[in-house]
Amino acid sequence: MNGKIWVQSELGKGSKFSFVFMVETVEAAKEFIPDWSKIKAIVIDNDKETQDLFNDVMHMYAATCDIAACGEDALRLKEQTGSYDICFVNIKTPDIDGFELIDLLKEKSKDKKYVLMFSGTASIEIEKGAARAGINEILYKPIFPSNIVDTVNTYLGIEEKEENIQEKPIRNFKGFRILLAEDIEVNREIILALLKPAMLTIDCVKTVWKLFESSKIHPTFMT
Repeated sequence: MNGKIWVQSELGKGSKFSFVFMVETVEAAKEFIPDWSKIKAIVIDNDKETQDLFNDVMHMYAATCDIAACGEDALRLKEQTGSYDICFVNIKTPDIDGFELIDLLKEKSKDKKYVLMFSGTASIEIEKGAARAGINEILYKPIFPSNIVDTVNTYLGIEEKEENIQEKPIRNFKGFRILLAEDIEVNREIILALLKPAMLTIDCVKTVWKLFESSKIHPTFMT
């Protein structure tokens, strides 16, 4: 990429890693802000980080968002407020199974869209169960703000406009080998999923130094 990378390090104070490279400039895209003001959603999940994420995204776009930490709270809110446009339901709530909870929610009143949240990788059993339960979409955790935005925009029938945007093919790095040193399992799963289209060979380790001490691996790049 016609760039360079370097490190400045001082014992006891720390290290500074820097890099520069050349990139192409493009015209700034026009910002499109969807109208979520009439959206009414409920998020059923006892995880505080998930609750805060949905709260932040929904309120940023002026949507109404109720939070329930368990099935009992969700059913109580349903009695008070009526139907929702979108129900985001964690498959494992503290008191009621996610599929059973969705059936109970449907008995109260018909919501327009049900989204199942699941911690883990794609599962055929979960997808079959979701289809039987009439669930419209599955979000696999970790959930990012873009996942929430895409889900709501799809419900609204909003598609990303790609006018005047030239699609560039994904670069194929087949034959290249990299080393991924990351001690957090979720982070490793995310990175591997993002790099999968590049067709790289990836060696994963929790710590890098033991690997070099016990093998002769010389990665093309180090991440």
